[in-house]
Amino acid sequence: MNKKLLISALLLSASAFSQNLIPDLSFGNNGKVQTSFGADNSILSRIAVQPDGKIVACGTYNKEIDTAPYTVNQLALTRYNINGTIDLSFGTNGKIILPIGSDDSNEHNDVKILSNGKILVMTNRTVNAAPNQQNTDYVLLRFNADGTPDGGFGTNGMAVADFDRSDFGRDMELQSDGKIVIAGTSFTYDSNDTDFAVSRYNSDGSKDLIFGVNGIVRINFGTSTNSATRTYEDANALKIQPDGKIIIAGYTSDGMGPERAKFALARLNADGTLDANFGVNGKAYTNFTADDEIAESIQLLPNGKIIACGTMYYNNDDNEKIVVAKYNANGTLDATFANGGKLITETNNQTPENYAFGSHLTGDGKFLIVGGGFNNGILNAFLLQINADGSQDAAFGNNGFYWIDPQEMAAAKDIIITNDGKITLGGVTVTSDGPTGEQFVLWRFIQQTLVQQDFSKTAFTVSPNPFENIVNVDFKMDQEEFLSFELIDQTGRKIQQLFSGHFSIGQNSKQLQMPQLPKGAYFLNISGKQMSKTIKIIK
Repeated sequence: MNKKLLISALLLSASAFSQNLIPDLSFGNNGKVQTSFGADNSILSRIAVQPDGKIVACGTYNKEIDTAPYTVNQLALTRYNINGTIDLSFGTNGKIILPIGSDDSNEHNDVKILSNGKILVMTNRTVNAAPNQQNTDYVLLRFNADGTPDGGFGTNGMAVADFDRSDFGRDMELQSDGKIVIAGTSFTYDSNDTDFAVSRYNSDGSKDLIFGVNGIVRINFGTSTNSATRTYEDANALKIQPDGKIIIAGYTSDGMGPERAKFALARLNADGTLDANFGVNGKAYTNFTADDEIAESIQLLPNGKIIACGTMYYNNDDNEKIVVAKYNANGTLDATFANGGKLITETNNQTPENYAFGSHLTGDGKFLIVGGGFNNGILNAFLLQINADGSQDAAFGNNGFYWIDPQEMAAAKDIIITNDGKITLGGVTVTSDGPTGEQFVLWRFIQQTLVQQDFSKTAFTVSPNPFENIVNVDFKMDQEEFLSFELIDQTGRKIQQLFSGHFSIGQNSKQLQMPQLPKGAYFLNISGKQMSKTIKIIK
């Protein structure tokens, strides 16, 4: 774009899109809460909301130690009041840090709130089984409402699933009868491969022996054309259908290029046998390209169809895009969705690194994805809204993408929409480099789909103009908005970001400290999440 066209573009205000979400100012600090469990990294995995509105978040606390393995990953659990403050009646001052093995591997934690108010947590533990050997198992923990271990569950509040030497739980769901289903991965040492691994427990933590073989099901996809080649499967997500059947999603790979990992889904009958009416002998596969595609989250639609989303790794795994597939109830792709049942998208093509971590149905047929992607060189948390036909919702954010906070290095990991329509996201924010930089973060938003912030009708008054060292901007807002003020030169080059922050409804004023500049004409670009306005100023 030449200089003349660029300046003309800068002088135009963007069209007014619907500002769907605004921070819930009754929650935390301007709709956001950050939590650390100590001097080391705290990484959130999942969130759950109690009937009273309190939020339980679980994750990992990476405790640094002076000897090998130097980092011990401990279970981290906390509960928030409805206004975002820590609930001090829970655990110890609102938090639980729990070492459950000699060398804990607590990634992919999950949490559910039971009907009796108790809290169920799934995690993993690694223990030394023999010299130079480690044994990793799924672990279920049940806590009373106050955060104390529930002695009526398993052994002293803990139940352990052991498939083989290395088993990792990834997702957990509750059946309507109170039974607990866990999906994950089991590494088989005899054949040196990994399989989908599903286990079911009774409500007291004992194995449900009528499920599979002694409560356990292993699923090997065997996708390799060479019988001597190992196959690798990881299950990352599961859902339970109203009829009791179980859908599991993840990926399968033969480890051989160029076509390696691809979406893999399986459906089990209620007794743990593969459902022959789904896919081919109970299994379905989806290739998007000749690259790696891994399903991270699934949702069940009321009509029985299935939506799976995840991440595509390409360019030797240096870049990532978001991928979504929609399936009919029988496991075939729904050709009415996107491009033959498949969607590939990204936040932008300047920094193609985009990760999908979680999802949620909106109730109107749309589908929300949460994750992290690079936005102007910073890893930001985002929401992506997909219409029922697979198109990106142009009325939501910027072509379906809504950046949570463009100035915050963060990623969203989980999402819940409560009965009042508010959206709560859980994720990780990076406050600094090093072992203390990562913290739990929660964001809560109010949906206001009928309100628009029309910058073309918003009067921004800038004074003095010409200016010397200070510029004052006065303006009136129709709704809450996050604004960024940037100084641009006549070539369209960004000189400096002067300020960014939230502004409330009504009259606002902001004083901007200007950098040292030569005499001449400049542009003050004021941008929200969906639109911008540029004003010419003179030094």
